[in-house]
Amino acid sequence: MTLFRILVQLGLWIAFTTQASDVADTTFDVTAQRARIAAQRAIHESNFSKAQQVCFDRFAVTDCLREARHVRRVAMDELRRQEVILNDLDRQTKAVAEINRIESNVTPERQQELAKERQQALQEANDRQQRSVEKKSSALRTDLKSKEVDKSDAHGLTSAETTRQQQIYDEKVQQSLQRKADKVKSLNEKDQRLVKPLPLPAQ
Repeated sequence: MTLFRILVQLGLWIAFTTQASDVADTTFDVTAQRARIAAQRAIHESNFSKAQQVCFDRFAVTDCLREARHVRRVAMDELRRQEVILNDLDRQTKAVAEINRIESNVTPERQQELAKERQQALQEANDRQQRSVEKKSSALRTDLKSKEVDKSDAHGLTSAETTRQQQIYDEKVQQSLQRKADKVKSLNEKDQRLVKPLPLPAQ
C-alpha cells in the first residue's frame, strides 16, 4: 500500500509540474492539453485497477479499497480542475481572437456609423423615459382632478338633501335598535317559559 501511495503521489507531482509549466507558457495547445489530461486519466484508472487487484489479494479488502478510491478521487478531481481551467482559457482565447477579428474588420466609417447608432439609441431611450414620466404625471393630474370633482359633488348637496339623508340614516339606526330590543325581549320570554320554579321547601 505504501508503494501504491508513493506512485500516486509521484504521478500527481508530475501532473502539477506539467500544469505549472503549461500555464507559464502563454501560447498553449488546447488539443495537446486535452490529450495530456485524457492520458493522465487513463493512467490513474489503470493504477486504480492495479490497486483494486492488490486489495483483493489482501485480508482487509474494504479499507484497502476505500483508500484506493480516495486516492483515485483526489487525482480525478485535480484533473477535472485542470480541465475546467483549460476550458476557461480556451474560451477566453477564442473570445479575444473574435474581438480582434471584428475590430480589424471595422473601418473608420463603420465606427462613425456605430457611434451614431449608439447615440441615436441613447436618445430614443431618453425620449421613451421622458414620455413615460409625462404620461404618469398626466394620469396623476387627471386622477387628482376627478377626486376634486367627487369631493365637490359630495359637498354640493343642498341642505334639504343633507337633512333628508340624515333622517333616513337615523330611521335605519332606530329600526336596527328596535329589532335588537325585540330579539332580546323574545329571548327573555322564552327563557322564562323554559325555566321551572324551584320547589318550595317542605315544612
